[in-house]
Amino acid sequence: MSEEQQGVNVPLLSPPPERQNLLSAPPSDDAKYGSFETNTPKTSPLTGINIDPNHLRLSQSNTDLVLRPIVKKPTLERVFSRIEPGSLRGTTFTLTSSAIGAGMLSLGLVMKTVGLGLGVGLTIVGALLAYASLIMLLDTADTILLARGMTGGRRISYSEIVEQVLGERWSIVVEAVFCVYSFGVIVGYFLVIGTSIDDLFEAVFNTQISDNSLAILLAATLATPLCMMRDISSLTMASMLQIATMAYISLVVAYRGWNAGSLSDTPSLIIRTDNGGSGFCSSITIVFFAYNCHTNMFAVYSSMRYPLLRRIKKAAGRSIGIQFALYSLVGGFGYILFKNETSGNILDNFPVDDKLASLAKGGLAIALLIGLPINMHPTRANLFSLARKWRGCGCASCDYSNCLGGCSWPGLAEEGKEEVEEEEEEEEED
Repeated sequence: MSEEQQGVNVPLLSPPPERQNLLSAPPSDDAKYGSFETNTPKTSPLTGINIDPNHLRLSQSNTDLVLRPIVKKPTLERVFSRIEPGSLRGTTFTLTSSAIGAGMLSLGLVMKTVGLGLGVGLTIVGALLAYASLIMLLDTADTILLARGMTGGRRISYSEIVEQVLGERWSIVVEAVFCVYSFGVIVGYFLVIGTSIDDLFEAVFNTQISDNSLAILLAATLATPLCMMRDISSLTMASMLQIATMAYISLVVAYRGWNAGSLSDTPSLIIRTDNGGSGFCSSITIVFFAYNCHTNMFAVYSSMRYPLLRRIKKAAGRSIGIQFALYSLVGGFGYILFKNETSGNILDNFPVDDKLASLAKGGLAIALLIGLPINMHPTRANLFSLARKWRGCGCASCDYSNCLGGCSWPGLAEEGKEEVEEEEEEEEED
């Protein structure tokens, strides 16, 4: 490869000072062709063939060249190798786990409300719209990252994109909405966990828990260590366990529906017309909510080992496909099995003495317990971001002692520096 092909004597990838905006991180020696957590020339796979990433022209193709592995493993080796945090498969599972939850059990009610055919159609439309919206967000993020010279680390958040496109005020609104939304999801998870544990006790010990508070407190205690994880990719194995339990629930519903259900006497095979369209809007809400993994999209993207746009799009497509498969099984076979008796929680329709269903209820509690830290991650991130903006600091992580974001309270920054200097002097004396 010639020097001209390598791009020598062309401008570096780092944008000039006038191009840096609120989203740009302060320059450093370890981020010459990007910002945040980048691949430096010492760690870039290009150094193995004597190419300096700092002398590549800024483009989408060179971005892929900097980040992707030079040697591609065989398909079988990649499929059966260990799933690592930040890998493509790990990203797919984490993204899927962000969406799958208690809402999956309400899809049978959707089929009952609008009819089997229309319900399946809504499930397909929901999957397509979810994928299209994820692609739109990823393309927007990639445009912003490329414009600011970000070819190594790809750290960006949902609120940062809104701030770049609509302004800081709207980003604050989005962060507040995410906090309220995530809080509601977590409260709902606790309630379903308490009910599931109560049903499990009734099936196994033939007794009911008089107060679900103990079960909820136990769930909160078990979930707290997972909620302390700094990086969402650390929850990859937990996400796999959650998906496995939800897949078991789907298979139990499908198995019972296949053996005991019948299409011949199933009402409203195509569209239900005897209710005058009542409940159609709520059915759309249930379906669209079931595919909502958008809140964790950029946290997952940022934690990828090779954060290429095509890789995260592939993970998003696979995630939506997994969700659609599980939702179709639960919704379709659940309605075929219970017909007009289908409830908002399909597991409530099964008798207490059904061992498979009882085990599924216990699995639901485990799955939602794992889902708590995954939904807590965006809540924590948005709360921290709101706190930083409230105190007038633009830093990604500011402790006032090394503020580089131009705090509106510079006195606090100086005070913090003085405290650090005093602590260092005391350590030297000791």
